[in-house]
Amino acid sequence: MKRKTIYSFMFVTTLLLLTACGSNSKDNAGDLPPSESGITLSIACFDSSEGEKALISNCYVHAVDGNSNPVSGLTFDVSLVINEKEFHQGTGNILSTEPITFSDHGVDFSRTDVEKTDNLIILPTEETTDVSYLGNWEIAAVNNDLTLAENAFNLETAEDLTYIIGNETRYVNGNSATAHIEYPEETTTSGDEEGTGSEGFFYFDIVYDPALRGETIVLGAHTYGNRMGTAAVIRLELEDEITIPDENTTVPPDENTTTP
Repeated sequence: MKRKTIYSFMFVTTLLLLTACGSNSKDNAGDLPPSESGITLSIACFDSSEGEKALISNCYVHAVDGNSNPVSGLTFDVSLVINEKEFHQGTGNILSTEPITFSDHGVDFSRTDVEKTDNLIILPTEETTDVSYLGNWEIAAVNNDLTLAENAFNLETAEDLTYIIGNETRYVNGNSATAHIEYPEETTTSGDEEGTGSEGFFYFDIVYDPALRGETIVLGAHTYGNRMGTAAVIRLELEDEITIPDENTTVPPDENTTTP
C-alpha cells in the first residue's frame, strides 16, 4: 500500500511542466544560469523491445527554451531508482554549501539504509520546479545529512523538497532483478562530444530484467557543469504508444511527460 501511494503521487508530479523564467533559443543556452535560460527539460520513453536476455525501453530527455524552441548541445547524466529506501514529501532541503549538502530535519540518514552508491532524485511539485536542483544527485558521504558529489554553479538553497533515495535492484518474488541506463553509440555523456541534437533530444535506454516488466521506476537526469535537471516516473512496459521523434519532429514540452 505504501509503494502504491508513493508512486501514484509521483506519477502526478511528472505531469508538471518543469519551466524556469526567461527565454533563450541559442545552442549555448546551457551556459546561462537556469533562472535566465528559460530551458524546460522533460523525460519520456517512446519504444520498448525484447533483447536477448533483457527488456529495453528507448527514452529521451527533451530540452526546449522559453519559446518552445529546441536547445541543442546539452549532455545528460541519467540514473534511476527501482528500489526505494527513503521517500519523503516536502521535507527535503538542499543547501548551496561547498560541498553541496542535502538534509531532512526528520531523518538522520546515518541511521537509515542509505549508502554512497545509492541515487538521490529530487522530484517536482507545484511549488518546487527549479531545474537547478531537480533530478538525480550522486551521494559522496552519508552522515546525519548527505554530502553530494556534483557542483551546481547557480544553485540556491531550497526547502520543502520531495525526494526518493534508492538503487537499481529490487527483489521480485524472492529473486533480485535490476535495471540500468545505457547510452546509444550516437549519444555520449562526455561534455566534449555532441549532446542533444538540433531538435533538442538526448537519447538513452533503460535495460531491465523481465521480472520488472510493469514495475514503476523513477528517472533523474542532469546536465554537466552548469547543472540543470529533471525527474519523471516511468512504468516499464512493452506496449508502444509514442512515435519515435526524429530531427523533423518537435514534441511540445507538455507532451514529453507522457509515459509509455
